[in-house]
Amino acid sequence: MGKRFQDVYDKVPFLFHLNDFRGAEKLLRAHLETQEPAPLLHNWLGLACYRLHLWDDAVANFQAALKLDPNFVEGALNLAACLAHLGKYSSAANVYTHAEKTLTRLKSPALLPAQMIAFHQSLGQLHESVDDYGEAIEDYKKALNVSSHSPHLRLTLAKAYIKKGYYSKAEHELTLAMEQVPHSSSPHFLLGLSYYSQGNSEDARKSWRNALKINPKCRQSQVLLKLLDGD
Repeated sequence: MGKRFQDVYDKVPFLFHLNDFRGAEKLLRAHLETQEPAPLLHNWLGLACYRLHLWDDAVANFQAALKLDPNFVEGALNLAACLAHLGKYSSAANVYTHAEKTLTRLKSPALLPAQMIAFHQSLGQLHESVDDYGEAIEDYKKALNVSSHSPHLRLTLAKAYIKKGYYSKAEHELTLAMEQVPHSSSPHFLLGLSYYSQGNSEDARKSWRNALKINPKCRQSQVLLKLLDGD
């Protein structure tokens, strides 16, 4: 490893830690203009560009990293997440499939759980945007498999279950969420929504009242209770 590469290698993570993505971008561009390219550096430049909303440059650098090393799974996951964020679902799915096949072929352990979670969340949201709740559920489940202790992911999955009409599955996830975050009103609100969607106004009312006991400012529960009381 050359001295200039080592200098960049040492500085970029520190700049990322400071959220100085502009500084990291400038340092990486300057290095890559005069030195031999490296997958890691293009990947880092892609990340910096992503955080700066320079989407085309982000995609180009993630692609450059993969061109240099087709087995660079981190670059593939970053590219897939970026493409998914841009709404290019089919391209993102192809890149992600490539990453999964690479992991299997190399018999590598699962890498970068935070990126895997973000990617599946992003894909799930894309599926939801076109009312494809079945596919959204599958991606949210994959994200939750990586981080089973995340109440946010569990609530996201429960909401998708409700939209799909899988009420018993939603209620199971919400019961688990209540155990994870007993002081949150969100699981109770969503449980009420599940009951209400099934025509069970009485249990919906109980759930929304429980939500208000935890958080008297839960606006959604207030509004829906007023609607119920007006029936």
